[in-house]
Amino acid sequence: LLPFFPEFTTIEHFKDPLCACLKEHSGKIMELQKEMKEATDIAEEIRQQMSKLNNRSTIIRASDQCALCYEQALSRAVFAFACRHFFHRDCLEREVQKGWTEEDHSKFSKLLEKEKLLQRQLDDMEKKQLSTPKRRKGF
Repeated sequence: LLPFFPEFTTIEHFKDPLCACLKEHSGKIMELQKEMKEATDIAEEIRQQMSKLNNRSTIIRASDQCALCYEQALSRAVFAFACRHFFHRDCLEREVQKGWTEEDHSKFSKLLEKEKLLQRQLDDMEKKQLSTPKRRKGF
């Protein structure tokens, strides 16, 4: 603001409003810093919890059922959650898709095609590894 005033203007009349404005902005900055620290702490806690969950395994018993269709969980591809809820992949996908937009469905279809392509590539690589004779050391 000061460059807009003539060179010999005194700021006596502006001193109090400027100080009040600076205090207000200082308070807002401190509040934002506090919020950022809280968000950082929460993010770190979530990272730690995720790390613990990544190293955890879940045993699926033959008697466990899909929480949506109540059929045996191991009859098809299944998602197992730490809370011991199990969902067939197709059941879970169908349930989640109910609230999707056309754009969401389109994106999902593209991802499914990409998954199929990657699965074929993985299968081909495994076939090549199985058909390639392994060399024994020392011969």
